[in-house]
Amino acid sequence: MREGNFVQVSNPHLSTIDEDFLYHFGLHSKHSNLEEKFGDVKFVFMGGSEGRITKFAAMAYAALKNDFNLDESCAQDNIAASAGRYVMYKVGPILTLNHGMGMASLSIALHEVVKLLHYARASDVEFIRIGTCGGVGVAAGTICVTRRGYTQRIEPYQPVTACGKTTNYNTDSDPSLCLKLVESAQKMDLPVRVGNTVGTDDFYEAQGRLDGTFCTISEVDKMNWLEELRRDHSIINFEMEAPLFLSFTRRANIPAAVICAAMLNRLNGDQITTPKDKMYEFIDNVLKLGIQYVKDRVAQDDQFTFEKIGN
Repeated sequence: MREGNFVQVSNPHLSTIDEDFLYHFGLHSKHSNLEEKFGDVKFVFMGGSEGRITKFAAMAYAALKNDFNLDESCAQDNIAASAGRYVMYKVGPILTLNHGMGMASLSIALHEVVKLLHYARASDVEFIRIGTCGGVGVAAGTICVTRRGYTQRIEPYQPVTACGKTTNYNTDSDPSLCLKLVESAQKMDLPVRVGNTVGTDDFYEAQGRLDGTFCTISEVDKMNWLEELRRDHSIINFEMEAPLFLSFTRRANIPAAVICAAMLNRLNGDQITTPKDKMYEFIDNVLKLGIQYVKDRVAQDDQFTFEKIGN
């Protein structure tokens, strides 16, 4: 793995801050030993649920402990515990943290984790979002790999507003990273599809659901819209983070991808009827895919740096 492509920030004002307090993680740019603790991070996995990230950390430890001579405490030490907002674990070359549900809390986590890795002088880092979604024309259990994120208005970009002025940013995922994730999924014999993803600001009305508190559309409206999305925009799923996640990492020149397990096919209804044990299996498949991808990268890349990596 190449060394020297350091995580960068694009904010000249940061150089005027003597001590940058990463408030939502409870970490400081100077007094938290960021380079020593995080300088060897190569993979950042983010997901909405605290429980899912805690489980992912434990699974990563079990899979990588011999490769990296890890202590079990790395999967138990919530680095962000003092702030009380997010959970964060470092397992060898993996930094994993939750981002909450939706783009507002995700944005906060992204701003601070990218700054954290910049201060830590981490290099050649990849970001992967692991989560769940509603499929559009794909069966429950399918792992959906996002090619491009769309807004809830079906715009192929992410608008960001500062001082009342809005700029639209590219939401393409990294094609090389996506291909490698697909190859790992195929190696594991997991069902996988690549397509575009709609990221919405809410779970019900913006996703065209008929089962929220309010509904102003008909069944015919919904079905026509979903078919249009699939036909004209190659949409394969709905979730609530992809366009921001991909636009943010692209602005930071960090390769990124989104992999989500479909909990249902929205063309067949809005309620999740999948048995609970099958849902857990679908979610675990996404976590296992992320870990398998890391193991594949370590095995295939002769330049991967082992000597720096610790707990």
